[in-house]
Amino acid sequence: MVSNFKDLIDEAIKLPMQKVAVVCGDDEDTIEAIEKAVKNKVAYAIMVGDEEATRSLAKEKGIDPELFEYVNEKNRKKAASLAVKLIKDKKAQIIMKGFISTSYYARAILNKDFGLLPKKAVMSHVTCMGVKKYPKLLFLSDVAIIPLPDLMQKVQMINYAVEVARLTGIEKPKVAVISASEKVEIKIQSAVDAAILSKMAERGQIKNCIVDGPLALDIAISKHCLKGKKIKSPVNAEADIIIFPSVEAGNSFYKGMIHFADAEIAAIITGTEVPAVLVSRTDSDVTKFNSIALAVYYAAKKVEKI
Repeated sequence: MVSNFKDLIDEAIKLPMQKVAVVCGDDEDTIEAIEKAVKNKVAYAIMVGDEEATRSLAKEKGIDPELFEYVNEKNRKKAASLAVKLIKDKKAQIIMKGFISTSYYARAILNKDFGLLPKKAVMSHVTCMGVKKYPKLLFLSDVAIIPLPDLMQKVQMINYAVEVARLTGIEKPKVAVISASEKVEIKIQSAVDAAILSKMAERGQIKNCIVDGPLALDIAISKHCLKGKKIKSPVNAEADIIIFPSVEAGNSFYKGMIHFADAEIAAIITGTEVPAVLVSRTDSDVTKFNSIALAVYYAAKKVEKI
């Protein structure tokens, strides 16, 4: 059972090394994270982008540029497409966003002719978070990709987050679907969706998890608040997964926890043919290294499961 980031990294090191296609690695935090991944035998790296700039940055940071393979492409849009091609050609197993805008990165992944999203799949973002005051890892969706998910997108978000959580050893994750309160307010779409999702899970339409909602965030994670509001919930203030009603809500929670609560973070895109590392350009090298470890763990464990 993986219960913290140390466990996650230790387990990733034990697993078969994956090759990461890094899109535009000419960024301090990205190159430091990928150096750490290579040196700790978590992953190999192919740096796809401006080779001269990447090698120069590596030397500036005291990193051996020969640790990495290179595919030289100065145009950032084209670099993203080349990284996707490496995945399609089975020359890499994970793709990672470096110093490139999320829109360019996502467009390459979503390209209808040569992208990484299977037909009828939904691209969704799963964040793994460690918080000192919470006794286990939390999985969040979606804080980066889907602006205002509809009901069926939320079903997919739950399915992907459950898959990641189960691979870490949580047999039946508890999923809290968040709204403004625990009441089913007909005029609040997130509350209506949450109630439907809860019933779908109860009837086996969403599998391998316990789903409850609508829940306010406090009663999803705090026994004190749950008791104070006299609410009965199968999640029982022990959420493993939190599903947010919008990207604004999820992203605000994500960034607030990083900057106010010193949360540890890892994040990947799911729904794609391979895991894709997606973190903010301003996220630390620690967050980026954690995300590589999560992607490697997820990719290797999925192969094991198959």
